[in-house]
Amino acid sequence: MKPFRLDIVSTYRAPLYGFAILWIVIYHATIDSVDFSFGIEQLLWFKGIMELGNAGVDVFLFLSGVCLFFSYAKKPTLHDFMKKRAVRLIVPLVVIDYGYWIIRCLVQDPDLGTAMAHFVLKATTLEFWFTGVASVWFVSLLIPLYACYPLIHAFLFESPRGNAAVRLVVLEALIITVDLSLWAYVPDFYYMIEIAIGRIPVFVFGCFAGKYVYERRTLSWWTWIIVAAAAVTFVSLKPTDLIVVPWNRLFQALGGISLSYAICGIFAIFDKPGAPEKPAAMRFLSFVGGFSLELYLTHIALNQIYSFTPLYMEGALLPYLVVAAAAVFAAWGAREYAIEPVSKWMLSKEDGAHRDRAPRRRP
Repeated sequence: MKPFRLDIVSTYRAPLYGFAILWIVIYHATIDSVDFSFGIEQLLWFKGIMELGNAGVDVFLFLSGVCLFFSYAKKPTLHDFMKKRAVRLIVPLVVIDYGYWIIRCLVQDPDLGTAMAHFVLKATTLEFWFTGVASVWFVSLLIPLYACYPLIHAFLFESPRGNAAVRLVVLEALIITVDLSLWAYVPDFYYMIEIAIGRIPVFVFGCFAGKYVYERRTLSWWTWIIVAAAAVTFVSLKPTDLIVVPWNRLFQALGGISLSYAICGIFAIFDKPGAPEKPAAMRFLSFVGGFSLELYLTHIALNQIYSFTPLYMEGALLPYLVVAAAAVFAAWGAREYAIEPVSKWMLSKEDGAHRDRAPRRRP
């Protein structure tokens, strides 16, 4: 049997991102009362899988932690690292959401001052932390997590005392303690933001795992049995009421990590060595994975716009799928023709400024 390769999530990163975002998009349909069993008892299992789609967010956060290690391993300056992370998050937000938010705030708040204050909260992504409005909570969480990554990396891998695994346990224990304290002593605030703070542990674990993914470490083949058992346990227990708040997010972290590897294992089975090209489904998932954040933002915005129109029908699958398809095309277009060019321009402009400020050699 072949060993368990930790770097399989790097090998299939693009299709995994694509799978995760499409799963999230479908999950949002279940929130909109779409019944994926279609009233057929034999399809209840399919409905259950679709309702697990919010685990795609945990896959995202795990991969984000892993990918940040890869970026940091290139030894960029702190300024360059932060600049690239900021551009990656803020440019899509500005291109996709700012215009929509301005119009929506002006329509909802006739008073210009109130409308602009509302817009500022949205534009800075602080609205989630102050009010609990969760439209783009994922970006509201990613911004502080990305900003804290250098500190997380230093604590895990640059401390002279103890090993990284022990420091991971200490850091996770501290995060969970804070999480439980908020749940116990300020429950209103906790329930307002638990969708985000409850997922910090899976991101931190991704930061830890990134080192060993980067080094292409391997484990015994029976690790696949553990991964499969963890994934099956998650899929079996998540729909039940056995795992309750505040432990449900930690349990979902287990699901996100195990499913990341289980899904990549399935990709590996169908990815035949020596084949002239990858399977069509995998190529499509890789394509979508290339603009996963943009699709997340675009789908949220278009789905909200759809819900405000006379065409909206709660629980109707076909209109929802039309909106989802439109979001895919719009997100790709935004990425290809606006976000990518603007991002490259901003980063190249910054690089040029650095070169201009660099000390010149004497002749």
